[in-house]
Amino acid sequence: MQALYVAAELGIADLLKDGPQHSAELSHATGAHARSLHRLLRALASLDVLEERDDGRFALTSVGEQLRSDVSTSLRAAVIFYGGRRHWAAWSQLLDSVKSGRPAFGTSSDDPFLAMWARSPEGARVFHEAMAALTEPVMASLIAAYDFSSIGTLVDVGGGYGMLLRGILNANPQMRGILFDIGPVIESARVRFDAAGLAGRCELIAGNVFDTIPTGGDAYILKWILHDWNDERSTAILTNCHGAMRGNGTLLLVERIVPQRAEPTPQAATKFLSDLNMLLLSEGGERTEEEYRALLAAAGFSVRQIVHTATPNCIVEAIPE
Repeated sequence: MQALYVAAELGIADLLKDGPQHSAELSHATGAHARSLHRLLRALASLDVLEERDDGRFALTSVGEQLRSDVSTSLRAAVIFYGGRRHWAAWSQLLDSVKSGRPAFGTSSDDPFLAMWARSPEGARVFHEAMAALTEPVMASLIAAYDFSSIGTLVDVGGGYGMLLRGILNANPQMRGILFDIGPVIESARVRFDAAGLAGRCELIAGNVFDTIPTGGDAYILKWILHDWNDERSTAILTNCHGAMRGNGTLLLVERIVPQRAEPTPQAATKFLSDLNMLLLSEGGERTEEEYRALLAAAGFSVRQIVHTATPNCIVEAIPE
């Protein structure tokens, strides 16, 4: 992870997008120590991120291409987020969190993302760019698994820069959207909706999920929101959604539902490791189907169906009771 992180921070993939280069050229371009950078590049070549040519130059592989910042499948922001000092330091405190049951950095504030912006706008930007980058690979599977065509207006609650909402709107030309998130995020999202030509079909509203949620939606979608919060705070979010919905509205939760019993499969490992990540970074966690049903019932919803996708993500469809 750290080797990938350093390559992403230094912009190695962007420097190699036009063709192979020697490590000395990359050292000059990045300001990195020549011999040390060469050692990093060799390690990345052994991981199939780069290829070391016979003439000693390094080139991108298909894996390494995803570290470029200018491709639609870019994971550069996600690598920087997960490999950054704050996230890396959190995992070093896993023992403490397992023993105490508390996040690595103490109890979450009521408005952790607002607090993050206040402390470090750059850190918040990296977070939201990472979430957008991680949404891109799963978006197609969500759209393929669930029929959004009957929804007139879709409200994306806590939707960040709106990557998922833009994808759904593009796939459903008749639909309108509402993106809801905190103020600084909405301002950044506005530029992206304008660039995508979707500004006329989507209203962008700033606010806090614990205060009030916009009305007027036929369906409300929350992707990777509830796993950030404990049951009490999650119930508060869901209750606000319930209050905003029309009588025949639909609630859609996109989350990683963990099985009742752990199995040694890649999907299960993704879910349970994500659960540990949430232990370290928040007061939330990944939940089982039964736990989601109980959480939704506490906020006045009943589960209509759970739609599985080709990824570890599921769509929980619920309706107000």
